[in-house]
Amino acid sequence: MQDHGLRQRPAVWAAACFAARVLEDQPQAGVFIHCTAGRRRSAIVAYAVLRLRGHDRTRAAALVLTYRTEAVLVPAYVRSVERWLATAAR
Repeated sequence: MQDHGLRQRPAVWAAACFAARVLEDQPQAGVFIHCTAGRRRSAIVAYAVLRLRGHDRTRAAALVLTYRTEAVLVPAYVRSVERWLATAAR
């Protein structure tokens, strides 16, 4: 997953699907999401996992930013997740 502040391709959300599925199948499990700096890429994957787990946009963003204070939810990335979720739900 490249970090250029641009829209991400839907294929990069496979990690989010995997993490959400693990958490669904094994409620006591945890997942570790990381990237080099822990600010943008890992934050948006965590956001995507929370959205897949049923949190609305506001709550998912609040959870990410509360528990990872240095996180930055790049607006283009958030839009990419939301477009992907809207398309995947069809």
